[in-house]
Amino acid sequence: MIMRKRFNAHFIFAVLCVMLGSCSRASNPARTGRATIQDIEQRISVTGTLRGKRSTYITPAYSGYVLDLRAKLGDRVKENDPLVRIAQTVDQPLAQIFPIRAPFAGVVTQVLKSNGEYVTTTAASGSGISDSSVLKLDDLSEFWLDSAVPEIDIAKVKTGLESQIRPNALVGGVYEGTVREISLSAKESTDRWDKGKVEFAVLIQLTKPDAKLRPGMSAVADIIAARAEKVLALPHEFVHTRDEEYYVVDLKGAEIPVTTGISNESVVEIKSGLKEGQEVQMIDFSQVTTGGASGKRGRSRR
Repeated sequence: MIMRKRFNAHFIFAVLCVMLGSCSRASNPARTGRATIQDIEQRISVTGTLRGKRSTYITPAYSGYVLDLRAKLGDRVKENDPLVRIAQTVDQPLAQIFPIRAPFAGVVTQVLKSNGEYVTTTAASGSGISDSSVLKLDDLSEFWLDSAVPEIDIAKVKTGLESQIRPNALVGGVYEGTVREISLSAKESTDRWDKGKVEFAVLIQLTKPDAKLRPGMSAVADIIAARAEKVLALPHEFVHTRDEEYYVVDLKGAEIPVTTGISNESVVEIKSGLKEGQEVQMIDFSQVTTGGASGKRGRSRR
């Protein structure tokens, strides 16, 4: 009787072990991926601020009173059009005051003073505005995005590259652009707590701006650094590296060396080593040792 009870206990224990092992394997199945033909775009995302072709704040050369303010908000003016007169005294005849004229054709985007208001000559800030600024004039014949690219990506950016600009204020709005200028030196950081941040100024021109755009809008731009059409690709999680060499693991657990090309946030181009439709698996990291994945370690030579 005692022997039978011991046998039953051992039998039940063995069955439980088998069931638990099966459940463990079922809860952690080997993930597989398939090499497919697709188009790949490698993008570099940057943020920036939109501006017109030119911009200036109209300020007087001397202190005085704003008189004969001709420009109104939204007015389109031509080069050399009179904008405002500044009188040193309230009773100074207009005929004796030379008007401040538009330095270029543009749109009056800000009116900061009104007739009769007294202004003093003060130094302009880094943005060009000062307490004496009367109005702002923007040339909106072109639109540009002032942006900055981190040093880790700057080698990938070239003039002439296409980009897609998405202004944050215009939901769903996407504008095409072209990289026109790349700074030859890094921007000096003004953040005392982030001196290690190194960026290079990059200027992107919008190819087809419209009336919805406003100077000063913030935007996100995707610079298309590289593009490959109809190439073999595999998700990142199935491509592994060791000693600067890339490989994948087939369904039998053997490693296959591969040559990679460009990549984006989701897939890697596979130039050689795999065929279209071929399935591979992720490494079971629970089985990884110092020397690499255990089990079948033989490399599959193709």
